[in-house]
Amino acid sequence: MFVKNNPDEGYMNGSIGHVVGFDAGMPIVELLDGTSIICEESSWSIEEHGKTKAAISQIPLRLAWAITVHKSQGMTLDTAVMNLLDAFVPGQGYVALSRVRSLDGLILRGFNSISLEIDPRVREYDETIQRSCRTVVEDLEIMSPHEIAEKKTATIERFGGTLEAKKISRQTSINSVSSKKIPPHIETLQYLERGVPLEEIAEIRSLKVSTIFTHLEKLLEDDKKIDLSPYKPDDAERLKFIHDAFVETGTLKLTTVRQHLYNTYEEEYTYDEIRIARFFLSEGDRMAIEEAG
Repeated sequence: MFVKNNPDEGYMNGSIGHVVGFDAGMPIVELLDGTSIICEESSWSIEEHGKTKAAISQIPLRLAWAITVHKSQGMTLDTAVMNLLDAFVPGQGYVALSRVRSLDGLILRGFNSISLEIDPRVREYDETIQRSCRTVVEDLEIMSPHEIAEKKTATIERFGGTLEAKKISRQTSINSVSSKKIPPHIETLQYLERGVPLEEIAEIRSLKVSTIFTHLEKLLEDDKKIDLSPYKPDDAERLKFIHDAFVETGTLKLTTVRQHLYNTYEEEYTYDEIRIARFFLSEGDRMAIEEAG
């Protein structure tokens, strides 16, 4: 089961599949719909004032064993086996049942009365909404068709809409163009092409620096021509130490290289500086790493 959202790569938190093989050490996951994904490492980090306070890099997979209802919040599951016999608060059952996409993917092994209860506050609010709806229906029933048409027009205009055919057609065309989703890494490309610092791009786009790194890696994989010189680290000696660590460990994995650097120099190297140093590995170094792998 994937434990992170990454729509660009075709999976979401809760996507389920089977590991069917490996590609360069990375697991190949076949989802239930038949799609195959090479699952590479992802990074999670906590940053403050441009500095990484904590970070972890791992393959975003876990065995799809039992988890609690609370742990499942935010997931969208293709299939799940549930047992709600120990539910202990109203609404807990709803949280669990609403994880699956459809009833076809649900196997319910048990439930108790609490698991199907509604929180009193939710019930009270629902009743308030229903009373308001009944009032609106009663008002509509005594209105003439002309009055209803006038109110519809006034409401549409109040929210910035229109009933004029030409304006509707033009707005539909605009919405059609704007609704074409641009991949996040392509949006980042325009800043990289101008040499905007990575931290500044992250701030502009309200993203983490680690996410900008991911975009840059994907763009390079797609053979986008990007001038990396503005991003080359100033400390040439430190850069060499990192490159040597990649070659000596025979891997491109950040965690392994970071640990090797600490063991060798007894000094902390951040995931970000190791990650950016990886962009500047020479062809010779990369060949040596591939041969070692």
